[in-house]
Amino acid sequence: MDLVTLGMSVRAVRAETREADFIASTDAIDSYGESVKQNWRLERYASNPVVLYAHNSRELPIGKSLRTAVKNGALECTIKFATADANPEAEKVWKLVQQDILRAVSVGFYPHTVTRELRDDVEVYVLDDNELMEISVVPIPANPEALAKMRARAIANATPKTETTDMDIKQLEEKANAAETRAVAAEKSLADLTEKHAQLETEHGKIVEALGEASRALDTANVELTALRATEKDAQDKLIEKTVNDLVGVKLLPAEKDEWLELAKSDMVRFEKLMAKRPELKILGASPITTEKTPNENTAAADPNGDDLAIVAAKEADKLALED
Repeated sequence: MDLVTLGMSVRAVRAETREADFIASTDAIDSYGESVKQNWRLERYASNPVVLYAHNSRELPIGKSLRTAVKNGALECTIKFATADANPEAEKVWKLVQQDILRAVSVGFYPHTVTRELRDDVEVYVLDDNELMEISVVPIPANPEALAKMRARAIANATPKTETTDMDIKQLEEKANAAETRAVAAEKSLADLTEKHAQLETEHGKIVEALGEASRALDTANVELTALRATEKDAQDKLIEKTVNDLVGVKLLPAEKDEWLELAKSDMVRFEKLMAKRPELKILGASPITTEKTPNENTAAADPNGDDLAIVAAKEADKLALED
């Protein structure tokens, strides 16, 4: 007879010790019309209590059962999962268990006794004297818990047992094979989804890395832009200063330089407008360098306030330019 598999759900998870408690089997009637009596031979499994993934004995175990026992009418087990270093596949399964995505285990066993009973007008195969061979974490258990009312009615209306026939065993094998086929398909679907999830995580990592590089490049560009703007302003200030220096002795007296330089730096357009309307100092008869008058200029009349006429004329020109 082929190995029979069935599965139940997780009860508790302890992340700090990488352990999880599962209900592995009950005597409830499953959707295939089978009931497993909680009469277990555990000696063989106890000698090598490894835990597989999806009954795949060709791959390394993902953990071991620390405790396997019948308690309160159900087969319970405590699974300790292998570390990522020991088995990367175990780490994937453990993470899915913690995230409540993988919730079930399935036990593989040999029923030494198979009988057929009629319960609540339903024919049920009863598996008894069961020898536990292996435990697996699975995406879809082969034996979900039946409704409590159905179980109560089935037990209350149980009819006497009948002897197992070859036909009964054959039907049971067919059901077990069908369940295994569905489990394999579910396992493949989960593997595909797991692979897709890994691909998405890889792409996400690349995007995060690219964003980091772009952010660093932007910071570098901002630093360079700040330096260029500082260099540009320095060059602009030097050019303005040269422009004002070139006008000293031509349209500006040395004593006026600082005032006009400040204006040129704050408003170059206004500075140029005023300079365009300002006459040259030599036309006004003033010394291009000092305010002292030449012998010929000493004959010129002076302003009652004592100012050189050239300076007075320049100030008047500035006043007219400002009024414009």
